[in-house]
Amino acid sequence: MVDTTKKNKGNVLCIDGIHIPLPDDAKFVMQEPNGVWYWTTRRPRFIFDEYEKTKEIGWMHKKNPVFVESEYKHQKPLITELTAPSWMETLQRVVTAELMPAQRFLVGSAS
Repeated sequence: MVDTTKKNKGNVLCIDGIHIPLPDDAKFVMQEPNGVWYWTTRRPRFIFDEYEKTKEIGWMHKKNPVFVESEYKHQKPLITELTAPSWMETLQRVVTAELMPAQRFLVGSAS
């Protein structure tokens, strides 16, 4: 029998097979062109360049960085190489931990 009382039932971000816990109000995760991961409660929009209105430069301003704990126990933003051919394709809906098989969480992760 599986003990479900100790199971994390919050939201999860999965990168390279490692599951990173997110706050309960996180609905979407996305990656900026510089490789930093962010979460938000609403579906994000693109931000356009001030002078060249057809050029997207990033995601909307209302976003929170995904923090992980470094080897020195400091909170730092999660930065990886782009996981998709374009940063605009990295938007994904957050998955709850109940749906994730064989969970492997990063120790000490927090957002």
